[in-house]
Amino acid sequence: MTSRTAKRWFLPLLLASLYLALATGSAAAEVGATHLKLLLDEGGKVGEELTVKALVSQGGASPVPGVEVVFYTTAEFSNVHGEIELGRAVTDDEGVASLTYVPRSQGEQTIIVRYGAEEAKATILISPALQLYEEEAGVNVPGIGVWLLASTVGAAWGAFLIQVVLLGFIARNRPGRSSHQIRRARAE
Repeated sequence: MTSRTAKRWFLPLLLASLYLALATGSAAAEVGATHLKLLLDEGGKVGEELTVKALVSQGGASPVPGVEVVFYTTAEFSNVHGEIELGRAVTDDEGVASLTYVPRSQGEQTIIVRYGAEEAKATILISPALQLYEEEAGVNVPGIGVWLLASTVGAAWGAFLIQVVLLGFIARNRPGRSSHQIRRARAE
């Protein structure tokens, strides 16, 4: 092929390939548009399991199976606001991903689900339930009784007292005096 022939076909081939690239890209964008919908129960209780679901569909109609979505909830601690990842789930054949978690605080909680650039949010009301943890008074060390714990602490303090007494005897023995001189000084 001569350079003259190549120059003559360059522009039409460039325009045709550009047209095909743009046409294919826009069709893929329309077909590939994903929609994400968060499905929540009406409410839950503190300490009880709660299932949250996300529906991933393509073009708003056909489900997208086998993709991973991430579930989050909002949280605040010491005036710092942020998101906590609750977990990850993979969509089934119907495009639904399910995650079960146990809420630990009452009130309105915002649940967020993300897949790629898509995000969906919803709020759920978590009502109070029984207290999750009951405190017990006293000392409770698992596997050790109170008497064993008290005798161990007493033995440690006893060993400390013996060391103090021995240090007192060492301090009485001033440098430069032999043990024979110390016995003679005691006898006098």
